[in-house]
Parts: sequence; structure tokens; C-alpha cells
Amino acid sequence: MDKTNSLVLTFDVEDFTKNVSLRALTILLKLLKRYDLKSLFFVTGYMAETLKKYPDILQLLENHEIGYHSSSHSVRPIIPEFTDTRRYSKAVEISLIRETSHINPLTGEPEEEGGIKILREIFNNKEVVSFRAPGFCWTPPHLEALQKLGIKYDFSAKLHGIGLLSGEKIAFKGTIFYPFPTYVDFWENPFRLISLFSSNLSKRKIVCLSSHEWLLASPKPWDSVYWRNNPKDLTSNSKDHNLRIVTNFLRFDTFLKGIKVLEKFKILKVTPFFGGRKSKPLDASCVDVAKTFHFSMRWAEHFFNYNPRYVLSHFYRYFDRHNVDYMSVHGSDETRPHSLWFRDDSSSLIGQS
Repeated sequence: MDKTNSLVLTFDVEDFTKNVSLRALTILLKLLKRYDLKSLFFVTGYMAETLKKYPDILQLLENHEIGYHSSSHSVRPIIPEFTDTRRYSKAVEISLIRETSHINPLTGEPEEEGGIKILREIFNNKEVVSFRAPGFCWTPPHLEALQKLGIKYDFSAKLHGIGLLSGEKIAFKGTIFYPFPTYVDFWENPFRLISLFSSNLSKRKIVCLSSHEWLLASPKPWDSVYWRNNPKDLTSNSKDHNLRIVTNFLRFDTFLKGIKVLEKFKILKVTPFFGGRKSKPLDASCVDVAKTFHFSMRWAEHFFNYNPRYVLSHFYRYFDRHNVDYMSVHGSDETRPHSLWFRDDSSSLIGQS
């Protein structure tokens, strides 16, 4: 069996508001083709609908693996908002509807068929079985809904408390969790990045790198228009300065050259392949549920100013902590968070939508 450590290059394709991001994606794909490097692209439902109009980009993507990046990314309600229901089963039900629907980008309402269905329709010769949550902001009922839709691999979760620094894949309740990725900014020094992940590879069996297509061309996040609420109309962010765009691509080119050299000398193996090394079963009793929850919610809290009421309870349920003494951890009913007032088996509680 090949013992060479694996590097998984991943990119989130999500900016449906600006043509400059599509041009950046095209150049990115051409550079990967130049160096014969295969990657995993997480594509939103919106972007799947957009890419139908760009056969050249679809052709370039045929060389890579395709994953799912949610139906609507930052359109409100985002994942922790629409799964923030008292009943766990209700959150699963809502997730199933939204992830198989086109979501109106201004109202946030489900409309016709879309989401993962349109992504699989476009890439009908590929298995779309991996998922990354926007902002790594995942919730257990949403993940369970995606599992019902055929998702097998998660690239979102950082499971705290399990003590695994070796970068192993973790199996739990039918989902394989890949190691939490190292985020890459294209404007960073490419030699420093190569040195950084080379060091990580010496300690880990698998290293995942994550970035976005729009970072090559835009000075600020495309989805900032959604941070306060859904906009009344979609206006494009201004294009980045041409000099900076060229500099970003030159640095990315140098970065890929360095990756190829390391691969040539068998220091690493670049692969988007989901097989290979076996996954390790998770002992759920080792998971620090509160830390895992709070880490997952950082994106929602920081950018969208959203603090969920019930989602923490969903995390406790998912990791089989049904008998946690919430009172000793969070105090009395008057002081503890609303998210702890959860009893999925109670017929007296009506699911909040």
C-alpha cells in the first residue's frame, strides 16, 4: 500500500454575482491543467445553474472531482438559521427541502428544483458524494439530511477533543470526516505556504488545503451584501486592481510549481480521491461537543451576527450525549441558553420553523 502522505487541493466555487470570478475560475483551472494536478471543487447550487451557460468551464472541471457546497451559501437563512429548530427532525426536514431546491437569492425562499439535484444533473458522469459547509458552519441535522441525499464525505467539521493530530479520516454514523483544512490566501508568499504544509505533511497522513476562486480577483468577500440581511438587488463588488490580479495568479502559479516538485520527489501525493487509507471510527465520548459547536458557529456569529438558540442541543444529540446534565453545565432554566430547552421525544413541543 502506498504510504506517501496525501495532499487534497480543494476550492469552493460560490460567487454567482460577478463575471470576474468566473474568469478567475477559468484561469485557475487552466493552471491546474498545466501542472496536471487534480483537485476537489465544492460547487453551490447557484453556481451549478450559472455554469450551465459556460461549457468551456464545465469541460475543464471534468478533470477534477466535484463536491457540494450547499444550495445557496450566504443567502438568508443560512444553514445554522434554518436548522435552528426545537425539533431535530424538523431541521432535517427543512434541510432536505432547501438542499434540493433553487433558493431565491433575494427572498431566501425555496422555488423550483435545484441545489444538489442540479449539480448532479450537470455532472451526471461523476459521483457527487462530498460536502463542505459555507464558512465550515455545519450542523448535525443538516449533515444527516445530506447523508439521505447521498453525501458520504464531510470537509467542514473540526472535531474538538479527539486528540488526532495525524490527519486521519474519521468515521461516524455513516459519514467520513476528512481532516480540517488549512486555508490558503493567494496573496501570501507561495514559498512560505509550501514550507508550511510540507511541515504539516511530515506530521499528518492527509493535509487538505482550501481556497476560493474569487480570492484571485476580488478585494473583499462577494457575499458581504448578505451579512446584514438579504439585499433588495444584487450589485457586483468592484473588480480588484489588475496589477493585484496578475500578482495573485503569478503567486498561485509558483505555488503549483512547488507542489509539483514535491510530488515528483514523492514527498507527497496530490489526490482528490476519496478511497485509499482507511478511516478511524470515532469514539463520540471523546468529543468536546461545546467546543465543536462554538467553532462551527464562528462564521454565522461573526459575519451574520446570528447566535442560534437550539443548535447546540442538536450537537449534543448527534454525539449521543442524551443524558448530559445541562443544569450543572449551564445553570438554571433562567440563565441557560434557549438551545438547551430541547426534547425531541416530547409530543408537547411543536417544531419551530
